[in-house]
Amino acid sequence: MQSCKRIVLGSLLLSVACVSCGKSLGRGGPDMGPPMGGPPMLAIDPSDVTLDVISGQPAPTATFMVTYTDPSGASDVSNSTTFMVMDPTLGSAAGNVFTATGDHGGNTTIVAAYIAPSGTLYATATIHIKVHGSFQGSDCAGCAAFPDSNANPCPSGAAARIVYPSDGVLLPPNLNQFEIHFTQGSVAGTIYEVDFQNDNTDVRITTRCTGVTDSRGNPVDGACVLAIDPQWDFIAKSNKGGDPITISVRTSTDGACAVPSLNAPKMNIAEEDTAGGIYYWKSKFTPIGTGGDIWRKAFGDMKAEEKITPDTLSGNFTDYPCWGCHSLSRDGARMAINVDDSDSDDEYTDVSSGLFDVASKMFITSIGYAQGNVAGFQTFNDDHSLLIGSDGDGLGSSMAGGFGITPGATNVFYLWNGTDGTAANPAQITVGMMSDRPTMPDWSLDNKLLVFVIPTIIGWSGHNDDAHVWGGSIWTMAYNKPNFARPVELIKSNGDNNYYPSISPDGNWIVYNHVDKQKTPDGTLNGCSPKGVSPAGSCPNDSFSNPKARLYLTPPTVGSTPIDLALANGSPHGAQVDVSNSWPRWSPFVQKYKGNQLLWITFSSTRDYGVRVRNHIPIGGSDQVQCYPADSPEDPNGDHGENIAPNCQQPQIWMAAINISGGEMGQVSDPSYPAFWLPYQDITTHNHTAQWTSSVVTMPNGMCAKSGESCVNEPCCANEGICLANGTCGVP
Repeated sequence: MQSCKRIVLGSLLLSVACVSCGKSLGRGGPDMGPPMGGPPMLAIDPSDVTLDVISGQPAPTATFMVTYTDPSGASDVSNSTTFMVMDPTLGSAAGNVFTATGDHGGNTTIVAAYIAPSGTLYATATIHIKVHGSFQGSDCAGCAAFPDSNANPCPSGAAARIVYPSDGVLLPPNLNQFEIHFTQGSVAGTIYEVDFQNDNTDVRITTRCTGVTDSRGNPVDGACVLAIDPQWDFIAKSNKGGDPITISVRTSTDGACAVPSLNAPKMNIAEEDTAGGIYYWKSKFTPIGTGGDIWRKAFGDMKAEEKITPDTLSGNFTDYPCWGCHSLSRDGARMAINVDDSDSDDEYTDVSSGLFDVASKMFITSIGYAQGNVAGFQTFNDDHSLLIGSDGDGLGSSMAGGFGITPGATNVFYLWNGTDGTAANPAQITVGMMSDRPTMPDWSLDNKLLVFVIPTIIGWSGHNDDAHVWGGSIWTMAYNKPNFARPVELIKSNGDNNYYPSISPDGNWIVYNHVDKQKTPDGTLNGCSPKGVSPAGSCPNDSFSNPKARLYLTPPTVGSTPIDLALANGSPHGAQVDVSNSWPRWSPFVQKYKGNQLLWITFSSTRDYGVRVRNHIPIGGSDQVQCYPADSPEDPNGDHGENIAPNCQQPQIWMAAINISGGEMGQVSDPSYPAFWLPYQDITTHNHTAQWTSSVVTMPNGMCAKSGESCVNEPCCANEGICLANGTCGVP
């Protein structure tokens, strides 16, 4: 086999054509002298070597000999050869001796360069580094060594079962925090060994099962959790883009016997680190309803998550302690945030919306058509210069002021300046027929396409808000600044519901929520009617917190067949446990993985997180249900202050990889991988609507500008206004 390479040695860039498997880069064959009268050659020995990195022991070394052969014969030129390691994270060369770093394994190439009388010659060798580690978990200090592989089997019933992660999961190499959850057999063990195995990895961690408390504070009988944070780099960096790692748990009931777990899921490590930042809504419960804040986390760092919404409210937002649905600009500089009071309903008449400066953590202004503070769904263009929002409460022109809206018109999107919240020009775009209510827009990264939803039915119990829609169809509109083209129906509803669309950063895919056509308890189709004829809380096609929501994928091309992301959803279509896979959003970067293109999505879900969050066990004798908020839809006879039911499920943020390569998409019906729980979340809160940005915007080095000062090179300080169009801080 041959491959073509470009090799960098110091500042010299050399093209090396046709590198043979024999590792000799001269023109003669490997380990042979040159043909009679032929050119000289260079060979390296060994050409393939495996080193074992053993935790707690000195890093291994390998010594290479380089032979130069010309018509006069062969000579050892090792001491006059320059060596370079292609992956310096695995080790370094001092002369002809390679020394592994010792902190992780993997494969690399060492390049030997020798300056011969006829010119520079090259030879390469492959180095395989396998990691071996025996560690003690945090609860197993002083534990005796676990029985070896030849130990006698333990009694029947002692085998454990791994319940997290799912088999086949793909994880970012910079995830840093991860747990293995397993349950004891009917015969409890005294000590356990969690093993991670493949050709590059032999890592074993001993642990006890000292008791687990779930998200409700209840002990979980027979449950065990091992955090592998201290060993994460040792395992993950050794397997970036490599073979699957088999996870198994061995149980010992007496310190002498051992039995393997009933299952052995495999996990994969992606090739590239995941970058960017995630902003999500962490909701919490008060005695009479809900509250919440927006939190953020830069992916891959070891810092704690950060609350970015202020503790002290002022202006139009003093009476709104619930910070919830939000839309983040692609550059991370602005957010549109919907805020609510803390009662237990979800009606829109008491919801306001504001434009938020992320760096200073301050509201710039309230928004809503004609600043009427009627919240809807919003999206920004790439540089946040333009913000598009839906008609939140279907009031048409009644609060539209000088926008020049046709009386009663609801088939519009409203536009604002995304920098300061003033009305854009034009201030609206017309979409569809007069009876349509376009909603849930998402703007592509290149600004060329807007995707959105036009539902068949909107509102409930006499309300007109677009948080509750049925019969949603997915539409797109091309954009060529400053004009939008005629809308195109991409996914047509046939009584099903399609909503929450999001465009991938390359513009080639749309992920969205789908709920099948279903009947209400009274036998009607399409869920609830605008008049709320169905009993409260029995709207199975509703877009709001729908337990049957699934993730679907489609290219933005009319006539394409949507793809059910069964692995990310957690089960095949039609056989699922209802886990409300809702509000999918893309990470901002396209990555490479084993020759294919890879993207990540996050979404909220009420699936179980192993033994930590258990949404599918009875609570107080009743099954748990998706019930946020307490009156959802609002009970017309309620007091807006109903307590949160004790059997409410607890949504969390989950993440999954999708292979978006065209060839792969044509070969398999499901390009997704099983999802994993996003670390660092608070499992006691309800977590929703993760939004991504390419970078987390903060005050650089604590420097900021005061009112009237220039904000060209630094953001405005807290309470000093925003960066105005004239380049200074102030109040617009």
